[in-house]
Amino acid sequence: MSCFCFFIGVLFIFTPSSTYNMNKGSKIMVVLAVLLSGVLAWYYLMPSDADKLWKDSPWCINAIYYKGRLIQPHTLHAIFIVRKDEKIPCYENITFDNDGNVQLPGINSRAIAGEWAVDSTKKLVLNVDSIKDIYQGAYDISMSGNRLVLKSNTTIIDATR
Repeated sequence: MSCFCFFIGVLFIFTPSSTYNMNKGSKIMVVLAVLLSGVLAWYYLMPSDADKLWKDSPWCINAIYYKGRLIQPHTLHAIFIVRKDEKIPCYENITFDNDGNVQLPGINSRAIAGEWAVDSTKKLVLNVDSIKDIYQGAYDISMSGNRLVLKSNTTIIDATR
């Protein structure tokens, strides 16, 4: 959107003055206002981290590290999904919904249910019903392309969609 606004602005500046009956200084002010509007619109229309979490859900778990050790999740009675861009099955996943519910992989147990929110510091806060020592807490969120990395003081969850 910003590129479009920039293109319109450049076109406007180089249009002969007689067309709009404006001097060059006025044209530059109009272009700056259009560019600023475009940048602000782009900023406010970008989805938040919370929106990206639940809209891209479920996330396939690549690895979970607890206190530096690799934890092998194994959810009993799990239904596997297929990754969006690949034909590879995903047996363990994390699912966020837009109502603030989360489902995490079990560790030789059923899936772990809980609640999630993104706080004012843009950290993901998980409140789970079991395996709290591993999953409960505040996580830094890192999203890049189809990859999600959540890091708390004790746990790292690496996932893709």
